[in-house]
Amino acid sequence: VRLLWRLTLDRQVSLAPKMLLPAAIAYIVLPVDIVPDFLPFLGRIDDLLVLVLGALLFIALAPREIVTQHLYGHEPVRPATNRGEGP
Repeated sequence: VRLLWRLTLDRQVSLAPKMLLPAAIAYIVLPVDIVPDFLPFLGRIDDLLVLVLGALLFIALAPREIVTQHLYGHEPVRPATNRGEGP
């Protein structure tokens, strides 16, 4: 949840991925469902599935460097290049 919150507040993440979370929450709140909620167990599974898939897609569409930075709390490690350094 912290990662989602940090990515939402990050200005380097574009608006399109950020709109996935409100869309998933709107699906849960709105009365239109794929599986009706009056079915005891199945009615809530589609709501949870939409929320989880929306969050995973949001993370997947965010720039990988930004996700790594927020996930691990540092800049991503880039491979060292040997540009004539040393003998």
